[in-house]
Amino acid sequence: MSIAPLSKEMQLRVGLANPFEINYEIGDGRYNDEDDIAGLDRALSTLTYRPFEKQEDPDRFITRDMDVAIRNFQKDNNLKTDGWLKPGGETQLALNEQMVKYASQNQPVRKSTPKPQQTDNSQTDATGRRVSDANVAIPTRKPDTERERKAAILDDNKKAPFHILPNPKANGKEPLHAWNFWSEVKENERTIEAEAKKAGVDPDFVKAIVHLETTQGWYDRLKLGNKTIRPMNVHAEEWKDLGYSREDLKVSEKNVQAGIRLISKIQNRMPGASSEEIASVYNSLGTRKVTDYGTRVKKLMQEKPWEKQNGKKK
Repeated sequence: MSIAPLSKEMQLRVGLANPFEINYEIGDGRYNDEDDIAGLDRALSTLTYRPFEKQEDPDRFITRDMDVAIRNFQKDNNLKTDGWLKPGGETQLALNEQMVKYASQNQPVRKSTPKPQQTDNSQTDATGRRVSDANVAIPTRKPDTERERKAAILDDNKKAPFHILPNPKANGKEPLHAWNFWSEVKENERTIEAEAKKAGVDPDFVKAIVHLETTQGWYDRLKLGNKTIRPMNVHAEEWKDLGYSREDLKVSEKNVQAGIRLISKIQNRMPGASSEEIASVYNSLGTRKVTDYGTRVKKLMQEKPWEKQNGKKK
């Protein structure tokens, strides 16, 4: 069998100990991150399970043909043939093993050639819809990450994916609408330190959030009935099941207590996570990447602008 030359990217990747990595589950009904799928398509192409040109122009969504390729790879390697991959799972590990073999042998390690995928109007996708094109994207039925995370925060017996990705584009600079003289850290400092200690949360992390929310979220002063309430901008309706009413959250001490309780619950579900990761989820529960907010909180923890204030605000 003649082997076409690898793309420059794949030449580099097949020389790595772990040339194929994913951050989320892949497959029908799974998370299906576009970058993960592109990496998978390149890997399958390298091992001749997908057309060679996919190394240069990979798909970024699951198709019928890709689903067939995943299953054929799994079958050839005596794995469960379900069309699914998860980070650190047996299919990902097997792909890495075969990619390393490819790099050392300079030939594909495929054991068999599957029959071409047949497509006709009798095929249906995961929702029962008829399809006639092998390249039609399979509906992914992506999990409602925000809903699942909220359920897991409120109920310790429920699980949800809290892992988020780094984001080098996240901007932690102070925005133009940040008015530092409105910071409410000093007037809540004793409560923050006491409640943070009880909850096992870094008090400077809480102070950074309070500072950010009260200097950048000051616009709630301009209207009544805001959904979120300072100093920690806790969403009254969204988090009522934490045990705090809207009237409770109008009391600064209880507001800080509620915010810290929420942070603690997020922190417990993200062991080893950085401050910017936890802050990103605190601000945007369904986020998949570090946000500007998270990066800003990290920077505020380093700068501690509230220490420049003298005494309590009048």
